[in-house]
Amino acid sequence: MVDLAIILALVLMNGVLAGTEIAVLSVRRPLLSAQAEAGEVRARSVLSLLDNPSAFLSTIQVGITLVGILAGAVGGADVVRRLAPFIARLPIAGAEVYSEAVAFALVVAAVTYLTLVLGELVPKRVALQRPERIAKAMARPMRYLALLARPVVWILSQSTDAVLRSLGMAKTPEPSVTEEEVRYLVREGARTGVFVPAEKEFVDRVFRFADQRVVHVMRPRPDMVALDINEPPESIKEKLLTSGYSRFPVYQGDLSNIVGIVHAKDLLTQEGPLELQPLLREALFVPETKPLLSMLQAFQATRSHLAIVLNEFGGTEGLVTLEDVLEEIVGEIVDEYDREEPAILQRADGSLLIDGSLSVTDLKQVLKVEQLVGEETHEFHTLGGFLMAQLRRVPREGDIVDWSDYRFEVVDMDGLRVDKVLIQSMASR
Repeated sequence: MVDLAIILALVLMNGVLAGTEIAVLSVRRPLLSAQAEAGEVRARSVLSLLDNPSAFLSTIQVGITLVGILAGAVGGADVVRRLAPFIARLPIAGAEVYSEAVAFALVVAAVTYLTLVLGELVPKRVALQRPERIAKAMARPMRYLALLARPVVWILSQSTDAVLRSLGMAKTPEPSVTEEEVRYLVREGARTGVFVPAEKEFVDRVFRFADQRVVHVMRPRPDMVALDINEPPESIKEKLLTSGYSRFPVYQGDLSNIVGIVHAKDLLTQEGPLELQPLLREALFVPETKPLLSMLQAFQATRSHLAIVLNEFGGTEGLVTLEDVLEEIVGEIVDEYDREEPAILQRADGSLLIDGSLSVTDLKQVLKVEQLVGEETHEFHTLGGFLMAQLRRVPREGDIVDWSDYRFEVVDMDGLRVDKVLIQSMASR
């Protein structure tokens, strides 16, 4: 029965190696990093294995292969010899003739079963349930095993790299965690209740924020409330009272010649006649292609709350505020001066009445689409611009555009600007 004991020991050894592999690859690296920084030696040992996954996996594979070879060499021959006489005495036709073959088949089936259950499935299931504990317990033995197997691992690694090079597949480092993996984990966390929906939406907004540019969130030039440097005091007071804004761009001649920024509080506390020139502050100018993350950093560095957005020709394209940028992360920020009319109004029949100035980013969220036709060429940045790009002219009230599964109808124009658009799902028509 020595053979049986050896086979069982080899199966258990295979289980230890398989379980260790799954445990180390399943650990939460941020948790281990925090523990390692706190001085836990075993956590550092696990991290050292993760820092060189190729060597670790090669060591595991060498160990599993060696166990398999030894199990095959032992082969349970002693068990077959002991089992064959019992099978030969069975009252079954041909039992005596085929006793050894049947005994061999039974031993192979038993060893296979034990290997699958005790050598693979159970260890891996346990490792998935307690990855940190098992990884910490096995990290040091694995390091010693890696030292013993280093010559073999080196030969295997060099051979593998040579084969990959011959196939034209260069070894390229991959990030340990990708953005899509983080998104997936957050989605799964929200689905299982680990994260509340608001937390998931916040993370989604952060990822979208990194991909957006100033032009996507700016207030376009026609919507700017600005002051002429020579504007009469009465007109300045009226804009001050009716706009609700705390900062105003100041221009000379036209909006393409911005000469500075003036704060409402400075105007209200100014003694004597209302004059803009003494109150001017330096304006922050940014290109329309500036990433939002960079824009936020610029606001922090300059302690500004408003920037003038320039197009490629140096003309004024619009303005962007710190609030506009932050809203892309935290959602709509409504204060006492914001208009109460919502940008998106859902009607009883399921259709949507949407402001023409709605950004492309928000429009894609509403329609639940990845991309709008023409978006890749940067033809437009708002819902109104999208309709203008589709019509190839300035829209008029009553114009209809059918795209994808939606029908867009221009229901109101404000001069040449699209004011309101009715969006209906054609599937529900």
